[in-house]
Amino acid sequence: GKEKKREKEGPVVSEAHVDDESSSPSHPAVTDPLVAQSPSIMELEDVVRLWLRRLGFRITPHEESGSMLEDPFRNGTLLCELVGLVEGTPIKGVIRKPTTIISAIKNVELALQVLQRQGLIPTELLRDPEPIVRGSGNITWNLLWHIKMAHPRVRPAARKILTGSSRLPYTESHLADLEESLFRWLYE
Repeated sequence: GKEKKREKEGPVVSEAHVDDESSSPSHPAVTDPLVAQSPSIMELEDVVRLWLRRLGFRITPHEESGSMLEDPFRNGTLLCELVGLVEGTPIKGVIRKPTTIISAIKNVELALQVLQRQGLIPTELLRDPEPIVRGSGNITWNLLWHIKMAHPRVRPAARKILTGSSRLPYTESHLADLEESLFRWLYE
């Protein structure tokens, strides 16, 4: 029963960061999709960000540091685009530039409903859009990680990147490989 379900979901955090206290009642089990140790949630975020870049999602620091309605991680626009990409069809009814908290919640709800129908993501992560809109990194990064794990073969749309007025001679895939190489170099 429950053990089989956990095997399907996979661990949320690396076993390397588990200490002996993690199985005690005061420390929830490491495989719980809503729990991640602080160093591990950062690793989870790094993996997900790299995956999103490989898929062609470019979120600027300005967008992320802006208001909730400007932040694509919080306003539901990124989640809707990502779910549309993994589903192979855009989600209908997405508010591209939400101007109210209600419109951001509606966007997140649209994406969560599609994910619920798929049945591949732990239901605990799909129940409530508000933690995502409020900016709960634990919920957001765990949800995005589970989407990544449920759709390992998803590919970016074939399009060239435009930078300013000039075209770069690289595809999304080439840029993602270059970014990954740079990322590895910086952290070695």
